[in-house]
Amino acid sequence: MDFFSPQTQKFFLGQVAAFDKAKQKTKQAVEQPAPNSGTAICARIRPLSEEERNNHHVPALYARTESGIADIHELSQKVNGRLAVNSSSFQLDRIYGPQSRSDEIYKDLVAPLVPWAWAGGISTLFAYGQTGSGKTFTIDHLERMAAEHLFGEMDGNREVYAAVFELEGNIASDLLNDRRTISVMEDSFGESQLVGALEPQVKSAEELLDLIDRSMKFRKTAPTLKNDSSSRTHAVCRIRIVNKDVSETADGLLFLVDLAGSEAAADIKHHAQDRMKETKEINKSLSILKDCIRGRSTWYAQQNQDPARAKQVYIPYRNSTLTKVLKHVFDMNGNRHCETAVVSCTPAALKAWIDTSSGDPPINSSILAPTESGIQLCRLPIGEFVSRCLKTPGVSEQHARAFYYKLWGLHIDSGKASSGKPQGDAPETREPEARSLPFHERIRAGMFIQMKCTDPDKEHMSKVMIMAPERAFDRPGSGEPEEGIGGSGNSRRYVCALVLHSPMAGAYEVDVTRQVVIGIDEMEKEFLMEYEPVTRCYYMTI
Repeated sequence: MDFFSPQTQKFFLGQVAAFDKAKQKTKQAVEQPAPNSGTAICARIRPLSEEERNNHHVPALYARTESGIADIHELSQKVNGRLAVNSSSFQLDRIYGPQSRSDEIYKDLVAPLVPWAWAGGISTLFAYGQTGSGKTFTIDHLERMAAEHLFGEMDGNREVYAAVFELEGNIASDLLNDRRTISVMEDSFGESQLVGALEPQVKSAEELLDLIDRSMKFRKTAPTLKNDSSSRTHAVCRIRIVNKDVSETADGLLFLVDLAGSEAAADIKHHAQDRMKETKEINKSLSILKDCIRGRSTWYAQQNQDPARAKQVYIPYRNSTLTKVLKHVFDMNGNRHCETAVVSCTPAALKAWIDTSSGDPPINSSILAPTESGIQLCRLPIGEFVSRCLKTPGVSEQHARAFYYKLWGLHIDSGKASSGKPQGDAPETREPEARSLPFHERIRAGMFIQMKCTDPDKEHMSKVMIMAPERAFDRPGSGEPEEGIGGSGNSRRYVCALVLHSPMAGAYEVDVTRQVVIGIDEMEKEFLMEYEPVTRCYYMTI
């Protein structure tokens, strides 16, 4: 069958034109992740090259950009010799047609990744496809826009470091150090480290781009049937961001990965033995990558359906150096969340909730969540969360941390609700009438009070829990005030237990053995605490 003959092309294009999208059953992409998994699967369709047009090639892949659906048409020949066109449709997170621009893709895919890494998270973008599909072209443009975004639009005191290396089979080579071999190893915390790799500090977008351009000159390439200079290795640019404002925030990481092109049987029929081995290694590592993506998707799907009955999913990220480097994307037991080519969408409902539920003064929702959804806000490192809150005038660090734990409490409660477990009362619903009264008019046992404190060295002892009025347990006739137990007005005094910091971050413990007696005039304000049975600690809330 001559696919490129005028008769065959006329038949094919006629079948494509008659394709009924409404009747076509759309399939879910195999690697399509579950909601809230932090991963977006997208596709970009390269336009036909001049050579392909001269050879009378016709497109077989079409994009429905509004709905994220890709329509694929495949020409085949039946046993009786008649031609047929098999059509399929696949649902993706996003799809970009031949006319799409790189800045459009950047806005959707990469723009949300940069602030996530800037805040101390891990972000990853990688381009996947066959040889000649335009991966390097796409990554190159996105890298340039990311560099401008990183140094031109982000706010805060940061130091930026960059490492650029390539992966060929199980060998990792440093492209900033004459292709010297480096090792990809796990440290005692289970995180992948690049042992022996150079990681210079960069202070501008121009400096970062110059470093990337110089390193790419050392990348291994070779001619193929589809491309005169095809990348034969996986190239990884890792940008590490050190937060100098909030020391407890982990280093942010932004990975930009240009994968080597996969090749079909028709592409390798003229390869020599060494090129066949090279192609085999590339396809093997890409196959393991696909298995890891599928395993991650399966795990998230089980978690969304019924976490209590979710089965252990094996994700083979240790089977290749490529997936070892990207372990953070696939390790479900990791303690740091990774956003992978995520398309950010910020519901208006989230901002409205922040504005009305973040205490007094209300935290500025546009500063706290400029691009994040509710799930992404929960995954934000606490140091960055607090740092953003503090940009609202009048908000203290204690206020910011309390709101952070309140947000997490709602997230946990929503999970309990979806699994049929009782949620309990939200803090705002426990005393709807009494909250309108000044705190000193509704003092009771168990209330948490912030004392007035002018000595910074005693700040850690300024929080207490009221236990009882002073002399409440004295025997009758022992001289208690006539106005009633504890006195009246500003003369009232109470026995209180100290509320002290727990060794666990953000947690507090009530020490009933360490008591103080304080009067109304020594009390500054009330604050709310919630007890967590699992950790046996109290956590501040709004």
